[in-house]
Amino acid sequence: MDHFKIVIKVVDRNLSFQQTLDSSATVGDLERKAHQYLTRDSVKKIFVRHELSIGTVTSLDLSFRGERLKNSEKPLSSYEIQNGDIVEAEATWIEYGIQSLLYVECQINGFDVPAFVDSGCSISTLSTRLARRLGLLDVVDRDFAFEVDGPNGDEVIGCIHDAEVRLGGTLYSVNFDVMDSSTDLWIGLDMMIREGMCINVPKGTLEISSTKTQVPLLTLNEARRRVIRNRIKAARSLRREEKRFGRRGRQEVETSLKIERSVKN
Repeated sequence: MDHFKIVIKVVDRNLSFQQTLDSSATVGDLERKAHQYLTRDSVKKIFVRHELSIGTVTSLDLSFRGERLKNSEKPLSSYEIQNGDIVEAEATWIEYGIQSLLYVECQINGFDVPAFVDSGCSISTLSTRLARRLGLLDVVDRDFAFEVDGPNGDEVIGCIHDAEVRLGGTLYSVNFDVMDSSTDLWIGLDMMIREGMCINVPKGTLEISSTKTQVPLLTLNEARRRVIRNRIKAARSLRREEKRFGRRGRQEVETSLKIERSVKN
Protein backbone atom coordinates (compact mmCIF):
# COMPACT_ATOMS: atom_id res chain seq x y z
CA MET A 1 0.00 0.00 0.00
CA ASP A 2 1.30 3.44 -0.91
CA HIS A 3 2.06 5.89 1.89
CA PHE A 4 2.20 9.64 1.81
CA LYS A 5 4.74 11.48 3.90
CA ILE A 6 3.09 14.88 4.20
CA VAL A 7 4.86 17.87 5.71
CA ILE A 8 2.45 20.42 7.14
CA LYS A 9 3.93 23.93 7.13
CA VAL A 10 2.14 26.59 9.13
CA VAL A 11 2.80 29.79 7.23
CA ASP A 12 2.31 32.41 9.93
CA ARG A 13 4.01 30.54 12.76
CA ASN A 14 6.81 28.81 10.83
CA LEU A 15 6.04 25.46 12.42
CA SER A 16 6.12 22.10 10.68
CA PHE A 17 5.67 18.39 11.30
CA GLN A 18 5.75 15.14 9.34
CA GLN A 19 2.78 12.82 9.14
CA THR A 20 2.62 9.47 7.32
CA LEU A 21 -0.74 8.59 5.76
CA ASP A 22 -1.75 5.81 3.38
CA SER A 23 -3.28 6.35 -0.04
CA SER A 24 -6.81 5.97 1.26
CA ALA A 25 -6.46 8.96 3.58
CA THR A 26 -8.76 11.88 2.96
CA VAL A 27 -8.32 15.62 3.27
CA GLY A 28 -10.39 15.46 6.45
CA ASP A 29 -7.98 12.89 7.97
CA LEU A 30 -5.05 15.14 7.20
CA GLU A 31 -6.73 18.23 8.63
CA ARG A 32 -7.77 16.43 11.81
CA LYS A 33 -4.25 15.11 12.38
CA ALA A 34 -2.70 18.50 11.67
CA HIS A 35 -5.17 20.19 14.00
CA GLN A 36 -4.46 17.66 16.74
CA TYR A 37 -0.71 18.06 16.38
CA LEU A 38 -0.76 21.85 16.35
CA THR A 39 -3.03 22.07 19.36
CA ARG A 40 -0.89 19.69 21.38
CA ASP A 41 2.73 20.43 20.50
CA SER A 42 2.96 23.88 18.95
CA VAL A 43 1.93 25.42 22.27
CA LYS A 44 5.32 24.51 23.70
CA LYS A 45 7.16 25.86 20.68
CA ILE A 46 5.24 29.12 20.73
CA PHE A 47 5.79 29.43 24.48
CA VAL A 48 9.55 29.09 24.08
CA ARG A 49 9.86 31.22 20.95
CA HIS A 50 7.28 33.94 21.48
CA GLU A 51 6.78 33.80 25.26
CA LEU A 52 3.08 33.11 24.94
CA SER A 53 1.83 30.77 27.62
CA ILE A 54 -1.09 29.02 25.91
CA GLY A 55 -2.34 28.87 22.34
CA THR A 56 -4.85 26.73 20.48
CA VAL A 57 -5.92 26.31 16.86
CA THR A 58 -9.54 27.15 16.15
CA SER A 59 -9.51 26.62 12.38
CA LEU A 60 -7.07 25.31 9.79
CA ASP A 61 -7.07 25.88 6.01
CA LEU A 62 -4.92 23.52 3.94
CA SER A 63 -3.69 24.21 0.43
CA PHE A 64 -1.54 22.32 -2.08
CA ARG A 65 0.05 23.96 -5.12
CA GLY A 66 -2.24 26.93 -4.76
CA GLU A 67 -5.41 24.80 -4.55
CA ARG A 68 -7.44 24.92 -1.37
CA LEU A 69 -7.92 21.51 0.22
CA LYS A 70 -11.39 21.60 1.66
CA ASN A 71 -12.33 19.50 4.67
CA SER A 72 -14.05 16.65 2.88
CA GLU A 73 -13.85 12.94 2.26
CA LYS A 74 -11.96 13.51 -0.99
CA PRO A 75 -8.86 11.22 -1.02
CA LEU A 76 -5.45 12.82 -0.99
CA SER A 77 -4.39 10.64 -3.94
CA SER A 78 -6.72 12.65 -6.20
CA TYR A 79 -4.51 15.69 -5.61
CA GLU A 80 -1.41 13.78 -6.80
CA ILE A 81 0.42 14.54 -3.56
CA GLN A 82 3.77 12.75 -3.62
CA ASN A 83 6.10 11.62 -0.88
CA GLY A 84 7.70 14.69 0.77
CA ASP A 85 5.34 17.23 -0.83
CA ILE A 86 4.53 20.24 1.31
CA VAL A 87 0.95 21.12 2.16
CA GLU A 88 0.70 24.68 3.44
CA ALA A 89 -1.63 25.53 6.28
CA GLU A 90 -2.94 28.86 7.46
CA ALA A 91 -4.06 28.58 11.06
CA THR A 92 -6.36 30.78 13.09
CA TRP A 93 -5.17 31.01 16.68
CA ILE A 94 -6.67 31.97 20.01
CA GLU A 95 -3.85 33.00 22.32
CA TYR A 96 -3.91 33.20 26.10
CA GLY A 97 -0.67 34.95 26.95
CA ILE A 98 -1.51 36.57 30.29
CA GLN A 99 0.25 33.90 32.40
CA SER A 100 3.62 34.89 30.99
CA LEU A 101 2.82 38.59 31.45
CA LEU A 102 2.28 38.56 35.21
CA TYR A 103 5.63 39.99 36.29
CA VAL A 104 6.06 43.51 37.57
CA GLU A 105 9.22 45.47 38.24
CA CYS A 106 9.61 46.32 41.91
CA GLN A 107 12.26 47.27 44.45
CA ILE A 108 12.76 45.79 47.90
CA ASN A 109 15.41 46.83 50.40
CA GLY A 110 17.11 48.87 47.67
CA PHE A 111 17.34 45.98 45.19
CA ASP A 112 15.43 45.71 41.92
CA VAL A 113 13.59 42.39 41.72
CA PRO A 114 11.00 41.01 39.27
CA ALA A 115 7.87 40.06 41.21
CA PHE A 116 5.33 37.49 40.07
CA VAL A 117 1.68 38.50 40.56
CA ASP A 118 -0.42 35.45 41.40
CA SER A 119 -4.07 35.85 42.36
CA GLY A 120 -4.23 32.09 42.91
CA CYS A 121 -1.74 32.26 45.79
CA SER A 122 -3.23 33.34 49.11
CA ILE A 123 0.05 34.63 50.59
CA SER A 124 2.91 36.85 49.42
CA THR A 125 6.21 35.01 49.60
CA LEU A 126 9.92 35.73 49.44
CA SER A 127 12.41 32.99 48.58
CA THR A 128 15.07 32.05 51.12
CA ARG A 129 17.67 32.73 48.44
CA LEU A 130 16.47 36.31 47.89
CA ALA A 131 16.10 36.98 51.63
CA ARG A 132 19.72 35.94 52.10
CA ARG A 133 20.85 38.17 49.20
CA LEU A 134 18.93 41.14 50.61
CA GLY A 135 20.31 40.58 54.11
CA LEU A 136 16.84 39.96 55.54
CA LEU A 137 17.27 36.47 57.00
CA ASP A 138 18.13 37.94 60.39
CA VAL A 139 14.75 39.69 60.63
CA VAL A 140 12.67 36.60 59.76
CA ASP A 141 10.16 35.90 62.56
CA ARG A 142 10.52 32.14 63.06
CA ASP A 143 7.38 32.00 65.24
CA PHE A 144 5.33 32.22 62.02
CA ALA A 145 6.73 29.02 60.48
CA PHE A 146 4.20 26.59 59.03
CA GLU A 147 3.87 23.93 56.34
CA VAL A 148 2.16 24.79 53.07
CA ASP A 149 -0.55 22.44 51.80
CA GLY A 150 0.49 21.22 48.36
CA PRO A 151 2.12 18.39 46.43
CA ASN A 152 5.64 19.47 47.40
CA GLY A 153 4.92 19.96 51.08
CA ASP A 154 6.88 23.22 51.16
CA GLU A 155 7.67 24.77 54.50
CA VAL A 156 7.50 28.46 55.38
CA ILE A 157 10.43 29.17 57.70
CA GLY A 158 8.97 32.42 59.01
CA CYS A 159 7.67 35.87 58.16
CA ILE A 160 9.24 39.25 57.40
CA HIS A 161 6.91 41.90 58.81
CA ASP A 162 6.30 45.27 57.17
CA ALA A 163 8.87 44.97 54.38
CA GLU A 164 8.98 48.07 52.20
CA VAL A 165 8.32 47.32 48.53
CA ARG A 166 8.44 50.04 45.89
CA LEU A 167 5.99 49.32 43.08
CA GLY A 168 5.28 51.81 40.32
CA GLY A 169 7.08 54.54 42.24
CA THR A 170 5.00 54.01 45.41
CA LEU A 171 6.08 52.37 48.67
CA TYR A 172 3.94 49.58 50.14
CA SER A 173 4.30 47.74 53.44
CA VAL A 174 4.08 43.99 52.90
CA ASN A 175 4.33 40.92 55.12
CA PHE A 176 6.30 38.22 53.29
CA ASP A 177 6.32 34.55 54.20
CA VAL A 178 9.81 33.16 53.53
CA MET A 179 10.19 29.76 51.89
CA ASP A 180 12.39 27.84 49.45
CA SER A 181 11.08 28.68 45.99
CA SER A 182 12.39 28.91 42.43
CA THR A 183 10.50 32.22 42.09
CA ASP A 184 12.13 34.88 44.25
CA LEU A 185 9.18 37.17 44.91
CA TRP A 186 5.44 36.49 44.79
CA ILE A 187 2.71 39.08 45.20
CA GLY A 188 -0.21 37.05 46.49
CA LEU A 189 -3.89 37.55 47.09
CA ASP A 190 -3.37 39.02 50.57
CA MET A 191 -1.59 42.10 49.19
CA MET A 192 -3.86 42.28 46.15
CA ILE A 193 -6.97 42.47 48.32
CA ARG A 194 -5.45 44.92 50.80
CA GLU A 195 -4.25 47.35 48.12
CA GLY A 196 -7.16 46.76 45.71
CA MET A 197 -5.02 45.34 42.91
CA CYS A 198 -6.68 44.30 39.67
CA ILE A 199 -5.09 42.61 36.63
CA ASN A 200 -6.26 44.45 33.51
CA VAL A 201 -5.72 41.94 30.69
CA PRO A 202 -6.58 44.19 27.68
CA LYS A 203 -4.29 46.99 28.88
CA GLY A 204 -1.59 44.65 30.19
CA THR A 205 -1.35 46.52 33.50
CA LEU A 206 -1.68 45.90 37.22
CA GLU A 207 -4.09 48.54 38.52
CA ILE A 208 -3.74 49.52 42.19
CA SER A 209 -6.82 51.34 43.45
CA SER A 210 -5.38 52.29 46.87
CA THR A 211 -2.83 54.59 45.24
CA LYS A 212 -4.56 55.03 41.86
CA THR A 213 -1.51 53.80 39.97
CA GLN A 214 -0.98 51.46 37.03
CA VAL A 215 2.07 49.21 36.75
CA PRO A 216 2.90 47.54 33.40
CA LEU A 217 2.82 43.75 33.32
CA LEU A 218 5.95 42.20 31.84
CA THR A 219 7.25 38.83 30.75
CA LEU A 220 9.88 37.33 33.01
CA ASN A 221 12.63 38.08 30.46
CA GLU A 222 11.52 41.72 30.16
CA ALA A 223 11.44 42.09 33.94
CA ARG A 224 14.91 40.57 34.27
CA ARG A 225 16.28 42.83 31.55
CA ARG A 226 14.93 45.90 33.34
CA VAL A 227 16.39 44.73 36.64
CA ILE A 228 19.80 44.18 35.06
CA ARG A 229 19.62 47.60 33.38
CA ASN A 230 18.76 49.28 36.69
CA ARG A 231 21.60 47.47 38.48
CA ILE A 232 24.07 48.64 35.82
CA LYS A 233 22.83 52.23 36.26
CA ALA A 234 23.20 51.93 40.06
CA ALA A 235 26.73 50.54 39.72
CA ARG A 236 27.74 53.39 37.39
CA SER A 237 26.22 55.94 39.74
CA LEU A 238 28.14 54.37 42.63
CA ARG A 239 31.42 54.61 40.72
CA ARG A 240 30.74 58.28 39.92
CA GLU A 241 30.12 59.00 43.61
CA GLU A 242 33.33 57.25 44.60
CA LYS A 243 35.28 59.31 42.09
CA ARG A 244 33.69 62.51 43.37
CA PHE A 245 33.75 61.91 47.15
CA GLY A 246 36.09 58.95 47.52
CA ARG A 247 34.98 55.70 49.15
CA ARG A 248 35.06 57.11 52.67
CA GLY A 249 33.20 60.24 51.61
CA ARG A 250 30.50 58.21 49.90
CA GLN A 251 30.00 56.13 53.05
CA GLU A 252 29.62 59.31 55.10
CA VAL A 253 27.03 60.61 52.61
CA GLU A 254 25.07 57.32 52.80
CA THR A 255 25.18 57.40 56.62
CA SER A 256 23.84 60.96 56.73
CA LEU A 257 21.05 60.03 54.31
CA LYS A 258 20.04 57.06 56.48
CA ILE A 259 19.95 59.30 59.58
CA GLU A 260 17.87 61.85 57.66
CA ARG A 261 15.38 59.15 56.58
CA SER A 262 15.08 57.78 60.14
CA VAL A 263 14.37 61.29 61.49
CA LYS A 264 11.65 61.80 58.86
CA ASN A 265 10.03 58.47 59.74
